[in-house]
Formats: sequence, structure tokens, C-alpha cells
Amino acid sequence: MVVVVVVGVAVAVVAVALVAVAYAFFLTPPLSLSSQLPTMKLELIKTFDAHLAHARVPSIQSLSIMQTTLLLGTRGSEILQLDMTNGTVHNNKPLVTGHSFGEVWGLATHPLNNSMFATSGDDKTVRMWHISSGTSSGGSSSSSSTATPSSFHECIAVTEPDALPDMSRALVFEPTTGDWLVAGLGGRLGLRKIGTFGKHAGSIVSLDATNLNVLGMMKVAKEQIGDMAFTLDGKTLAVASNDNFIYLVNCNGPMDMQVRQRCTGHSSFVTDVSVSIDSKWMMSNDGTVAVGGGGGGVAVWCFGVGV
Repeated sequence: MVVVVVVGVAVAVVAVALVAVAYAFFLTPPLSLSSQLPTMKLELIKTFDAHLAHARVPSIQSLSIMQTTLLLGTRGSEILQLDMTNGTVHNNKPLVTGHSFGEVWGLATHPLNNSMFATSGDDKTVRMWHISSGTSSGGSSSSSSTATPSSFHECIAVTEPDALPDMSRALVFEPTTGDWLVAGLGGRLGLRKIGTFGKHAGSIVSLDATNLNVLGMMKVAKEQIGDMAFTLDGKTLAVASNDNFIYLVNCNGPMDMQVRQRCTGHSSFVTDVSVSIDSKWMMSNDGTVAVGGGGGGVAVWCFGVGV
């Protein structure tokens, strides 16, 4: 019998080994349990370091062995395929990956490449995804260089650990080239009743769309960012916050942004904001609850009148 021990999960692997032995034992003819139990000796054959270079959260939660192939499920929502003959990870990356904590709220489609989109969530990561079944086309040069995975329908980029200092529940691409995107920070679990907002709630972070490296960060609002929208020319970013305000941010680039104006009028946390295609109108919604249930206060703004 081969017993495999992976760094950091010896107990889990021993449990798998014991199950395998028990299965083989109960297939044998009946024995006297008082005197004829076989003696088992577990021996360490080989140790693999399977997660440090590939898994976002170094904790292996489950294992499955078939001949010389070992599948590892991690706490970071990855599945790794390990070759036990040499310890290598299949294709040098996880088979499956995804967000690994809380909820996923941020979702943004690339403005020029309909095969690409990005997500952000409570695990403090932004992830770029490619869903084409063939060679991608369209998009800027940097975005196209990102969209060249060995296989499609997969996550092709993830922010580095600790790149985002807080949860992200809003995400939007710069609309003219798609070369960079903005993540809005802040969030709490349990209908805003659990936990406190971190000091970075209300900040926005600009990211390179090629590799999701952080390009800039600035404080905009007092509480979490609920939604964001660019004007079509990419010069103005509307930022909706749980502090009941919408902030208009001048954008001259991912590292050159300034708050231009704060829009007042909502009486509850602002949940959604959108800008018309001609960039003359803005519509927003909040969390107001009407008498008798339902609700959501809707406001329409004219960029040419006081905005």
C-alpha cells in the first residue's frame, strides 16, 4: 500500500489511507477479531509540496487518488492535479479556480472583447476570465495579449495576495480601450449587520487589465462602494456609495483621478448607478423601503444641470 503525505495535511492523508485499508480488509473472509487482526504499519514513502506555488490559500481540504494521479481540493477554491511519480502539477496551474469567500458582487464585461469579463468579491480578489471557444479577436493590444490562455473558458489572471486591502463589490472597465479597470472597496456580510467597515471602505483601486497589477488607489467615499459607471468617453466615473452619495470622479488615467463633485439627494445607501450612452443623463437607485414593502428610491440626474 502506498501512503502519500502532502506538506501541511498529514492527518487528512492518513485518514484516506486508513479508509483504503479498511475497504480491502472487509473484502477478505471473516476473521476472529480477537486474535487475527492484521498488523498495519504506515510508512512515509514520499512528500510533495503541492500548494505553495499554485494555491491562493495554502490549505488542502480534500484528496482523491487514482493510480499515480492525485487531485487536491484547496480552501481557496482550487483543484490541483498532481503527478505522484514526479510531484509536478498538471499544466503548472490549477484545473479549476474561483472566488473563495463570502459573495461575488463585482461583474464587468470588457468594452471591446466580448470573450472577456472580470469579477470581484468578498475574498479581496479581482479575477479576469476568458470564455471564448476559439481564438479571440477585438480589444486593445494589451487586453488581447492577456486573452491567450492554453485552453479557454478559464480564469486567466488574479490579483496578487493582499493587492486589495478590502472586499470589492463593484467593478468597471475603462470604456475606450479596456486597458484598465476600477474596483470599488468595502463590504460586510449578513445584510450589513455583521462586522465593521474597514478603513479602506469607500476607496477605489485602478488595475492593469493585462495582469491585474494595482496602478493606483484613492479614497472617495466614507462607506463601501456599491456600484460604478463611466461616461462613454471615460473622462468621468460615477461612484455610488453606502453613505447615500454619488461621487463624480475626473479620470485622466488610472493614476490621475480626482473627485469633482458629490451628488446629494438619496436618503439611503445607493445600490446602482448607470450613465446614458450620450453621457448626458445618470440614473441611480437606493435602498429606501416604502411603506407596505418594496421600494428603492430612483433618481434621474442631468449632467448639464448642477452635475
